[in-house]
Parts: sequence; C-alpha cells; structure tokens
Amino acid sequence: MAKKEDSKKTAGWADSLKETLSSLVIDKIKERARELIEEFVHKAQDIFYQTQKSMMDNFSATVMALAGFLMIVMALAYFMIDYLKLQKYWSFLAAGAVLLIVSLILRKRIEKTKYYNFGGE
Repeated sequence: MAKKEDSKKTAGWADSLKETLSSLVIDKIKERARELIEEFVHKAQDIFYQTQKSMMDNFSATVMALAGFLMIVMALAYFMIDYLKLQKYWSFLAAGAVLLIVSLILRKRIEKTKYYNFGGE
C-alpha cells in the first residue's frame, strides 16, 4: 500500500511539475507573441504614417504646382492681350489650345507607361 501512495505522491509531484513548467512555457510564449504583435503593429503604424505624410507632401506640391501653372497661363494670356494686341477671347483661346495639346501629349505618355513591364521586353 505504501508503494501505491508513494507512486500517487510521485505522480502528483510530477504532474504539478509538468503543469508549472507548461504554464511557465506557455506564459513565456504568450509574452513573446504579445511583444511580437506590438512590434508589428508599431511598425505598421509607422509605415502608414510615413505613407500618409508622403501623400500629403505630394498633394501639397501638386496643388502649388497647379496654382503656379495657372498663374503662368494667365500671365501668358494677358501678355498676348497687352503685347500682341489680341482680343481677350483670342488670347485665352490660344492659351487653352496650348494647354489642351500639352495635356493630350501627357495623356499619351501616361498610357504608354501605365503598366510596369515585368518581362523586360
């Protein structure tokens, strides 16, 4: 009978040791997984922030470039009115036609380079 009680005590001790070790291992795994997830989330947030900042910088630069381009076109139209003595509608028509031609050329160039050529052909 003593052997059965000893084996139960030994089995109980071994089971408690297994439970303690497994709980320590599981806790360490959970802690490391939590750290990895937090690190991943932090990196993702950093990437999103940098992307958003880059997009806002590009948007601001584009708006300023469009405003500058508009001012140049207006100056060109008024230059044609004052220097070439054209009527207002002719000078704005000429400026609009030039802009239309430039936009068509740019559109064709964009269509040619729309997709990246992965084949290297």
